[in-house]
Amino acid sequence: MNQIIIRKETKEDYYNTEHMVMRAFWNIHGPGCNEHYLVHVLRQAPEYLPELSRVAELDGRIVGAIFYSAAKVVENGEEHEVLTFGPLAVEPTCFNMGIASKLLKTTMTLAKEAGYSGIVICGEPDYYPKHGFVTCDRFGIKHPTLGNFDAFMACPLNSAFEDVHGTLYESQAFEACEDEDRVQEFTKQFPYYKPLKLSCQWLHKERLGRISAVQKNSYMIRFFETEIPAKLKGGFYEKEDEVFPVVGDYVTFLYNPMGDSVILSVCERTSLLQRPDQAKTGVMQYMLANADDCFIVTSLNEDYSYNRIDTHQCHSR
Repeated sequence: MNQIIIRKETKEDYYNTEHMVMRAFWNIHGPGCNEHYLVHVLRQAPEYLPELSRVAELDGRIVGAIFYSAAKVVENGEEHEVLTFGPLAVEPTCFNMGIASKLLKTTMTLAKEAGYSGIVICGEPDYYPKHGFVTCDRFGIKHPTLGNFDAFMACPLNSAFEDVHGTLYESQAFEACEDEDRVQEFTKQFPYYKPLKLSCQWLHKERLGRISAVQKNSYMIRFFETEIPAKLKGGFYEKEDEVFPVVGDYVTFLYNPMGDSVILSVCERTSLLQRPDQAKTGVMQYMLANADDCFIVTSLNEDYSYNRIDTHQCHSR
């Protein structure tokens, strides 16, 4: 962790930060994401607080970021200023390195020293309680449209937060980032990643990757540009009708940067290439999932054999 540098963001960082945020949320909650566009819009909002926001740098690369903005809690016409942050993002290939915790610890200390009474967020209910957050119903604070729910949390920074009650109102930037046409146009400047709509979303602790190789009980998962070794969770072997991964499958997994990650589930398939077992047992061999196109390549010289093509033909569904 000595290599991690927490610092203010500069204009030269903007593209790299937005790209990192895009990768961090891509296909996590649904097809693609809009958090990278939120960062772009939020920086221009009057509520944005660059003096509290920070990025994390590792070996000259942006690997994390947290963005703070001013918000207010209103009750019977009385307004209380509070903080909110979002997004808090970590480069997906750098999970489990303590980057998010270091960003939170640094910025929450800054916020407390600056005299802010507390922070109100929508975030992962399994993660933020570790950093002092509890559900907002304990403070009499409500979300303007959803009321109270597990992901709506707050963290007091001083005793003044005891007087904060009412409904939370955030920057209009959070609504502006919902414009799908503008999000798509903004996203064109970054490397292409395929947006996916899958039943496993929303993802929390799990990550989403694609099987790139299978060798008996060992697997390789393509996770952005990284190849990750993985094993199946034990439950795969306990169910007779369990679908086992093949090359091309999208899978959810628990990421382990120090060893084998654990494959939790196989996502639904859009296509499947299969062929009869060459041992003629009547069992089909699964070869490839989620292929968009398939090409059969063979020599056209004297070694050409239609029968060989017919023997190795694949069936798709």
